[in-house]
Amino acid sequence: MAFLASIPVVLIGDSNEVQAATVVPGVIVGIAGYFRARAEGRSKAQSLILGGIVMALGLTVTAVKNFLVGH
Repeated sequence: MAFLASIPVVLIGDSNEVQAATVVPGVIVGIAGYFRARAEGRSKAQSLILGGIVMALGLTVTAVKNFLVGH
């Protein structure tokens, strides 16, 4: 996870690297949710919906953590 979160830092540069790096964990969790749903035999549509829900939850957790760290 740390390696994948550091990729935007290297590719994007100084200006928006922190914002990009905070999104990566939520996206990874969403992708994992999609593949988990597919492994359980769900359809692609159901898997995309579940992956999207899991990604939204992951991004929400990331946003709350970033907000709390700033205070």
